[in-house]
Amino acid sequence: MGLLSDKYNLSCGKRNTFYIVGTIIVIPSFLCIFTAPIWANFVCRDVWYVVWPMIFNVGWAAVQVSHMSVLNSLTYCQAKRDQMINSRNGFTYAANIAMLSFSLALFIFEKHSLMQFRVLSITCAVLGSIASLFYMFHINEKSLAAEAISKEQQFQSMPSHDLSFERSKQLDWKAWLRMPQFYNCGLIYMSSRVALNVTATLMPLYLTRALGFSGDRQLDTSFAIAAVPLYLYICSMLFSVFCQARVQSRTPNSRAPLMMIALVITALSSLPMIVLEKEDWCKHLIYPCACLQGISIALMLNTSTQMISDVIGSNTQSAAFVYGTYSFVDKTINGLFLYWLISSYSMSA
Repeated sequence: MGLLSDKYNLSCGKRNTFYIVGTIIVIPSFLCIFTAPIWANFVCRDVWYVVWPMIFNVGWAAVQVSHMSVLNSLTYCQAKRDQMINSRNGFTYAANIAMLSFSLALFIFEKHSLMQFRVLSITCAVLGSIASLFYMFHINEKSLAAEAISKEQQFQSMPSHDLSFERSKQLDWKAWLRMPQFYNCGLIYMSSRVALNVTATLMPLYLTRALGFSGDRQLDTSFAIAAVPLYLYICSMLFSVFCQARVQSRTPNSRAPLMMIALVITALSSLPMIVLEKEDWCKHLIYPCACLQGISIALMLNTSTQMISDVIGSNTQSAAFVYGTYSFVDKTINGLFLYWLISSYSMSA
């Protein structure tokens, strides 16, 4: 997907074209994942739940890669890129907060679990469509990219300037694969994504199986399944929007200290989860642990994404290949890691 986005520059732009195509694929396939036909037998349902997630991932790859890579075309100032990355991740957490808040209310008023998640899927699809339409009609990639190039050329023509990077010959995908920094940055970003995705995927299982949070006669789904991730994402959003820039301003010349801080906070918040028990006084300690994890994941993901922007520099013409490669690798590693965890530790695997 990244190679295609780098290669074709259509009327909507190199990135927005694939964003539009991906959105058209994502919306219906996402709905189909939660609405299997009632007439289907077990074999048809298995095929249904295999095919539609595959189609969804193709569309999501187009959306994610194009949306991440367009950022590098909108400005050549690294400080502004960092600010946009923090804002992008912050609004991602805000979207999760909105849907988890809606989930809390839905779990209270709707008793049937199947209907709960079908209503959630339809709501996500509707709000996602509105947000995507807003992006499509308000972000003119071609004009903004041309303006960014013009401003950079004006800045470089000044007698003296201190630019984070200079425009150079654009790298192709073969040149990227020969760069050691490409692999170093990819490893760090992949680790950050694994931390976020594995936490988000396994948290409901941890809450219900390990800590014993479960529904009651009035509520089919446990309140904690939505509340704990909600606290996590609230902390992630607040840190991304209000604290990330202040923290990284103390280490302007290196990203490494920020990653070390994130790793320490992650360890401090994760180690207590090993010993938490099902007793009421003990299992509710998951809430402060989730808050700390929200801060560490936000710091880790923001910093690793900024490192990708650092590596790309002025090579905006091949940015989608970089983001696409990292996205493919992180999803593959996440899938393998989750498969190993579930097959190794699940009693019913």
